Amino acid sequence: MRRQKRQAPPRKFNVSSLKSEATQEQLDAQMNAAVGDFSSKAQTNVEEAWQDFKSRVLDASERTLGFVRRKQQDWFDDNDQEIQTLLDQMHRQHTA
Repeated sequence: MRRQKRQAPPRKFNVSSLKSEATQEQLDAQMNAAVGDFSSKAQTNVEEAWQDFKSRVLDASERTLGFVRRKQQDWFDDNDQEIQTLLDQMHRQHTA
């Protein structure tokens, strides 16, 4: 039995940038531009229409908001020099 690959978690938009009024206006303009001409297309298939609408909204959001960048907390900041000397010593002992 093969192990299934795990899907990457969905990326999250940087919604904290919406605190800025300029970003809000820019997102509003992007959404109006993206979705404004959507209603003029006559699509008979509901699934195709939904996918088209969804991709337009997601693209506009990505261009305006971007994605959240996560920064992992460095556990070793306070003891960085001590830990580095211990690691160097351990590596020297293993290679000797």
